[in-house]
Amino acid sequence: MRVTSLNTAATMMRNINNNASSMNKLMDQMAQQTRLLVPSDDPIASTRMIQISREQAAIGQYKSNISTVSGSLAQQETHMDSINKQLLAMRDKLLIASNGTNTSENMDGYGNELQAMMESIVAELNTKNEDGRYIFSGTKTSEQTVMFDEASGKYVFQGNNEQRESTVANGIDIKENTTVGD
Repeated sequence: MRVTSLNTAATMMRNINNNASSMNKLMDQMAQQTRLLVPSDDPIASTRMIQISREQAAIGQYKSNISTVSGSLAQQETHMDSINKQLLAMRDKLLIASNGTNTSENMDGYGNELQAMMESIVAELNTKNEDGRYIFSGTKTSEQTVMFDEASGKYVFQGNNEQRESTVANGIDIKENTTVGD
């Protein structure tokens, strides 16, 4: 095969164009500070980058769920502690009232105090979260937890004892509520 000067010039021009194209691609990569400009640059790395992006989004959601559940459980714990203290105070008042030396005026006073304590407990059980949902109603968060039934003269539980769950890690769900039954 015979090599002519025209052939040599064409080869040199082709190499110069290829190098210029490679240089432009490198300049674009440097300007955008990324190795992959288009998925065809490295299909395997592109696929891996998409997987990493999905994992980062899932981790962000897990963090959000953990924060929400933590705040919700702390709020529930505060209300449950308050209810527990009210119940202990009610028990003490009932023990004092069971003493046979009390007058009818004393008993009326104890009755009023116990009624106020009961209303306070019902108010705690009917607490709503920042989203306006009842925190102790199980999965029926739009319904008031406890309500006074005028016809029967009793307090009626309106929620259910089902648990709400939030995913806090891959395959790990945590219960996010305390029900009245619990």
